[in-house]
Amino acid sequence: VGGRTNATTVTAAGEVATVTIAADGSQTLSSWRPLTASLSQARAELCAMTITPQDTPAAGTDHVVVFTTGRRGNGALSGVAEAGLVGVDGDITTLTTQATPNPTRAGAGGFSANGFLFLFGGANGNVSNNDVSTSLVDDTPTLDGWNGLGGGSMTTARRFPGTAQESAFFFIAGGEATGAVPLTSVEQTVQ
Repeated sequence: VGGRTNATTVTAAGEVATVTIAADGSQTLSSWRPLTASLSQARAELCAMTITPQDTPAAGTDHVVVFTTGRRGNGALSGVAEAGLVGVDGDITTLTTQATPNPTRAGAGGFSANGFLFLFGGANGNVSNNDVSTSLVDDTPTLDGWNGLGGGSMTTARRFPGTAQESAFFFIAGGEATGAVPLTSVEQTVQ
């Protein structure tokens, strides 16, 4: 969802593809197709996260919820967060506006665990090590207000990091420091 179509143009559109796993374990990817829903504003440098019923009962019994947040438009930051339910065909038909993270940021790393969304780093003018979280209130989907993690900040301010999650462990790798300096460090925390 969102992104750049070239060096100067951002998009509000999204696409979805299906992975098929054969009996022998091999996998094939379908052709990409457009999502029905689009973001309310064209944005790039966003963070997308999912919450499933396995994460929290608030997701409902059969809902996967996709959240997007912290995006940059054509030269301007937007704090608009949006969420949509994923249908059985992988499509998202509607995106609704959600609680806005503070501070607004672009290029953050994001995770979901136990019914919470987490944003790490990103940039709002300056590269940040600021971290915030929010919880899923119900399966409509609705988010609670965003709160600082307090003492959970990364040791290195970074934007555009690579992210990985294993169980309750969050990993932030690389990214970019102030002045577009590439980073090689990896940080880890447990939720």
